Amino acid sequence: MYTEGDKVRIKATGLVCEVVDVRQSVDGRKKYTVESDSEDAAGGYGSKWPLFDCSEEELEPV
Repeated sequence: MYTEGDKVRIKATGLVCEVVDVRQSVDGRKKYTVESDSEDAAGGYGSKWPLFDCSEEELEPV
């Protein structure tokens, strides 16, 4: 389980990010919004520092 401010890596891409939001999905699972530490990283949404929505299984601590 991660909390806001934790540094994590998206396993599929190796991208290092910071957790900026934690919420519970409709099915009761935790979902994390993480912000990229790399400017203009591909695959996210937003602008200069892209955001990604991930499940706990998709992340690992840094």
